[in-house]
Amino acid sequence: MDQPRPGSVTDFKVLCVNCGVKIRNHASEDSCGLCLKCFYRILAERLRAQKRTAAGEYVSER
Repeated sequence: MDQPRPGSVTDFKVLCVNCGVKIRNHASEDSCGLCLKCFYRILAERLRAQKRTAAGEYVSER
């Protein structure tokens, strides 16, 4: 009974879970996503944090 009737079009908006921007339309209701802008911002933050740890910014150099 979860299948849509023939001839009816059911589209749900896929919104970015971080900023709320509409990404695309999708047929299933429980779709979620992350826009490219937010994805690359989060990726850059994580890589920056890894570089700080690897470089020893917070470690005493004695």
